[in-house]
Amino acid sequence: MAIIKATILIRLFKILSINGIVYPMRTCKLCGKGTVMLQNRSHAQNRTPKAFKANIQKITMTVGEQIVSGAFCTKCIKRMKKDIRDQKDQKDKQKTASKK
Repeated sequence: MAIIKATILIRLFKILSINGIVYPMRTCKLCGKGTVMLQNRSHAQNRTPKAFKANIQKITMTVGEQIVSGAFCTKCIKRMKKDIRDQKDQKDKQKTASKK
């Protein structure tokens, strides 16, 4: 009985890994990037399933007066930090331009 269940699970895993299905457990809240099942290829062209996982981090940031929290990929975290920094720079430029 256990052998049958194991073979069914292995077949399902192979079907899912061939199609490259994205699993929703560890996904970025902003862009949707997550774990994808693909295949490793050896020199002999053997196929073995491999999970390619996105670098997901749980963070809490303050954007202006709002608090943003959730699980984001590192690429989106860098982009959010850059956008915040750019907004601050624009405000500083406007302040210095108005003083002149």
